[in-house]
Amino acid sequence: NSLDVAWTVLMLPQFTDLRSCIFGTMSEMKRFRQLLVNLFLATDVLDDDLNSMRKARWERAFVDGKKDRSAENRHRRATIVLELMMQSSDIFFATQNWHLYQKWNERHFAEVYKGYQIGRLMQDPCIFWYKSELLFFDEHV
Repeated sequence: NSLDVAWTVLMLPQFTDLRSCIFGTMSEMKRFRQLLVNLFLATDVLDDDLNSMRKARWERAFVDGKKDRSAENRHRRATIVLELMMQSSDIFFATQNWHLYQKWNERHFAEVYKGYQIGRLMQDPCIFWYKSELLFFDEHV
């Protein structure tokens, strides 16, 4: 939802000049949109299917395609590197001091709890938050 809102705002007439700086052609706009979606999805580090797809793309781009200098492989490499940067920035708060961790974790909880309240999440995060934080540290940090 937030990605759709951001895209809708970017497409407003008052942002024509900004859009022309970001992309000049329809092809570039589609590539930019694809990149935004990939980066947004990259923040979901708990989704096993997405993680498997990222690992497969990494293999195709940097292992199998080590000598592939095509534009498609360059785009694949750039996307994967940006996804990893996005993941790093998304979990960076967890490696900071306790007060910063608490600040961002409380905000994240509030966002997830709001999702539960409006029906986007089936289970109350109060029930699983503590265990999921421990699992997150064990597997991702």
